[in-house]
Order: sequence, then C-alpha cells, then structure tokens
Amino acid sequence: TREHLEVVQLLGVERGLIALTKIDLVDEARRQRAIEQIRELTKGTFLAGARIAPVSSITAEGFDGFYEALSEVVAQTPRRNTQGVFRLPIERVFAVKGYGTVVTGVPASGQVQLGDQLELIRVGSDEQDPSRRLTCRVRGLQVFGKDTRCGLAGQCVAVNLAHVGSGEIGRGDALVSEGYFRPTQVITGELSLLSRMKKALARRTPVALHVGTSERQAKAVLLDRKELAAGDSCPVQFLLDGPIVAGPGDRFVIRTHSPRMTIGGGVVVDTGM
Repeated sequence: TREHLEVVQLLGVERGLIALTKIDLVDEARRQRAIEQIRELTKGTFLAGARIAPVSSITAEGFDGFYEALSEVVAQTPRRNTQGVFRLPIERVFAVKGYGTVVTGVPASGQVQLGDQLELIRVGSDEQDPSRRLTCRVRGLQVFGKDTRCGLAGQCVAVNLAHVGSGEIGRGDALVSEGYFRPTQVITGELSLLSRMKKALARRTPVALHVGTSERQAKAVLLDRKELAAGDSCPVQFLLDGPIVAGPGDRFVIRTHSPRMTIGGGVVVDTGM
C-alpha cells in the first residue's frame, strides 16, 4: 500500500478518495485505529485530508457515502485537455468472434472517432521490418463498455480495428495518428528519487523504466551530477534496451532489479522526435 501511494504520486495524481474496506470484519474501535493510521500514512501527500469512506462489499455498508464522496471528487476534477494528436498506449489486445481485433487502453492525448485511419506502431518488431508500422481503420469504438462514436484522452476505450490481426499486436505497442510518432530508445526527463531511499542513485544505474504500458530495461544517465540523493531531482537521460512510443509530459516510474522496488519517477521532457 505504501509503494502504491508512492507510485500514484509519481504519476502526478492530484486528488482522490480513500476506501477503507472489509469493515464488516472489525469493530468500531479497530476502524478508528485504521483511519488514524491512514491519516498518518498520507501526511504530506495529495491524499492528506482526503475523505475516508469505510465500506463493506459483503454487507454493502458505507457505499452510499462512498458514491457521494466519489461524485464530489469527480466534480472537483478539471476536464482533461483532449486537443492534440491521438496516442493510445495499448494495454490489452484480443479477438472477438464476428468483429476481429480489439485493443484497449487509456489515450494519452487527442481523440479517436469511428472511421478514423490510424497507425499502429509495433515496438516489438525489428526496426527494418516494414510491418513495424501498420495502417488500420477504426471499425468500432466503446468507452467504459458502451458503444460510442468518439473516445477522448483519459477515458477507458476499446477500439475495434480493421486490416490488422490480433497476433500482430502486443502490450506496449501504440495506436496513433498517422505521421506524428516514431519509436525511440533514448528518453530525456526530470527524475525525482524517493525520499525514503537509503542510498543515492549513481550515474548510469540500470533500472526498469515504466512509461505508459511499456516496461524497458534502461540505464539512468544523470546529466548534471554523479549521483542523485534521496528526495532530490535532476535531469536524466534513459538509454533503453528496446524501443517505446512516448511523448513530452508522460509520467514515468523507475524500479530497481534486486530487490524489485520503486525508487523514483518523473516527467518525460524529450523523446528525440
């Protein structure tokens, strides 16, 4: 839970609601102790002062208050900018009988409409492979499980594609507006190291880099110092072991290999495009 909170902060989330679950298993005194622990855990984070909604999925206790609190958070959340070119980091891909290939994910930018002609960038294929970039058409579209004619950045979308097979696509590939993006193996950004780290991060440390739905092994090349102290930030360049599709403003998270744990994150500044 602590690491999840750190990751959510690194991803730039600014507001939220805390659900305290399984309250049917404990008495009121234990609930209050849990609430106090949560308040202590979230001090100094974006969840400091956030509403805590105790709920039980067994008895349904607390769900009226939970939905009320959730509606308040949604009402306070600014609308996302949906301008710009379309880019969908692909999360899942599957085939539906009678419909064909479907990809799902949350668009990082722009919007998609029925009938759009898009480009599928397959980051797992060889750079010289002509099928690394495939042209496809949007045959069907759903947002949050309902048929629609338009999907926007920030929404959970499912896109039914024509002219491409499900076996040709994988997690981490990208569905984009034609002619705007290309895969890269060099990413420049601003990196922040978590304050709980006991050791500084040395220049050229190997890390696992997570951007969008992609995970790559990378070397973190610190650009203005030999090591980064806990709680500090600096410009960084990641040298990746394989290509990804990303854009300025994307959030990233880095983890160590052994032990596997989150150590920092930040914002993409440049992808060399």
